[in-house]
Amino acid sequence: MEIREFLDEIMTLKNRRIIDDVFLFIQNDRDLMKKYLYLVQDNDLQTVNQQIGKRVETEYGLSSCGENNEPESKLISTYSFLKKANRG
Repeated sequence: MEIREFLDEIMTLKNRRIIDDVFLFIQNDRDLMKKYLYLVQDNDLQTVNQQIGKRVETEYGLSSCGENNEPESKLISTYSFLKKANRG
């Protein structure tokens, strides 16, 4: 295996779970968690979570490629697996 292949594998695996990682980041940061809870209170959980997920997709140039129903984060019950977006 070459270094590039190894790095491609790492990035593919990381991209698949990046949304869960973002929610874990929020969950484990007291200030972010407080802000998140205020947003959920003023909006609704589904709207806030969907907007976070969409922003992650856009920010990293990824697209949905499946779903995980067993996230590590307690803030979500499911999340989209993401992959590098096809560039036409």
